[in-house]
Amino acid sequence: MGKLVENDVRVVECQSPSRLCFTASDGKQEFLQEFTFRSDNGGTSLERRVSAEMNPIMVLLLKLVLGPLVANPSMNKSLGNLKAKLESQGS
Repeated sequence: MGKLVENDVRVVECQSPSRLCFTASDGKQEFLQEFTFRSDNGGTSLERRVSAEMNPIMVLLLKLVLGPLVANPSMNKSLGNLKAKLESQGS
């Protein structure tokens, strides 16, 4: 919610130009982020998976409350910014 969060990021896999995986850790929790890129009707389709080991109650809270209200809008905004940046470099 507008709060700056610093993470340590470590690339764990890179298969350019189709796949990028990295871990991001804020010191308390580590998340694995996986991005897969593939051609799609003259454009590029991006698939993103995020995984982490969490308490089952936190998973439920994230899916029902935090995801729809906070995380998803933030991730969609970030992915939109990535899309705009990548597309501007292609022209």
